[in-house]
Amino acid sequence: MTEEKTMDFKQIEHSVLKFEPMPDNAPLHEQMCYFALRHLYEDYRRGVVNVQAAHDEKVRLRNAFERAVSTEQTRDMLRDEWQTGLKVSNEFRIRLHKALESGEGIDVLFPLACTCIAAMTGDKTLLGSEVKEKLKARQIRMDDV
Repeated sequence: MTEEKTMDFKQIEHSVLKFEPMPDNAPLHEQMCYFALRHLYEDYRRGVVNVQAAHDEKVRLRNAFERAVSTEQTRDMLRDEWQTGLKVSNEFRIRLHKALESGEGIDVLFPLACTCIAAMTGDKTLLGSEVKEKLKARQIRMDDV
């Protein structure tokens, strides 16, 4: 995935005021903000909206834009966590299959399965080190995990 240059609200506003075009491949929320601001400023220049109405609309646009940016950042963070979980779960599935093929017992298979499930679901209570500690209390051998 290529890293895209993003614009904040002030940069978008500056572009609108200077009649600069939107950058190619700008995210949708930036494009929408740009066009909404451009339309708002055009309405203000034509006298369709007064100063207070333009100010109020600009505040609403800024708030909506910042919510969109926050949503995108959260989505990106969740996607990255999910992809990491898939990678880890795949590694543990491989280890689990190898342990099954070599005839390992439940003391090895169970923690591997729990860690695999934890990685797939994001459930931190099932992570290997925590499972290992809980099983140690039951005196189950965990050297291979």
